[in-house]
Amino acid sequence: MRSTYWLDAASTAKLKVSGLKQYERYDMVFFASRKDNNQKTNRTTDYTVSGTSVSLNATDNTSKVVKISEIVPNAPGEAIIDIAPNANSLFEYIGALIINGYSAPGNNARIENSELIAKVKLENELTTHEEEIINEGRMNVYPNPFGRELSIGLDEHYKGQVYLTLRNVLGRVVRHELIYLNENQNDIVLQDLNLTNGIYILSVSNSSGQTSNFRITKE
Repeated sequence: MRSTYWLDAASTAKLKVSGLKQYERYDMVFFASRKDNNQKTNRTTDYTVSGTSVSLNATDNTSKVVKISEIVPNAPGEAIIDIAPNANSLFEYIGALIINGYSAPGNNARIENSELIAKVKLENELTTHEEEIINEGRMNVYPNPFGRELSIGLDEHYKGQVYLTLRNVLGRVVRHELIYLNENQNDIVLQDLNLTNGIYILSVSNSSGQTSNFRITKE
């Protein structure tokens, strides 16, 4: 991941997610990261939807996420996300948002997630931080934006079995691969990426459970 949105502690932000269906329930997963350079800065952010809040510290975060579950959209099919700094936090961040929809309990309506494209609108201005999101070790994902091919340069933590998972903005897995690396192999190339344009989350995991996440864009 190479960019994130942030505000200082004197400000708050709202995101309005539209295009949701009232007969479905939604989970929202939040991720944020900011390299700290050993300053030990508190960058804990509170995310609130429909009165439920979760908190995440973005400082040097490479894999932790927080989730709000069973969100019920309002009558127009919207959900409002309030973003605010936690107590004693100097900043607030959001780097990625994954929305998962599913049928409400007792509702037999057909889920149409494949047709749903939720729209997220910033209700007030946030600032973009470029080149500040953590890349685990010396890992690199390129080009970004990508086309039909994506290269992943690995660091020394990734040997043997490597798991690659690519998800779209709805959280749906669009590609998953298990790759066995040769002793001196440090690069992986994903080919024939016949994907629609948009933002994706690439997760790279090793056999020890260590995971690096990257936000990438298909153009």
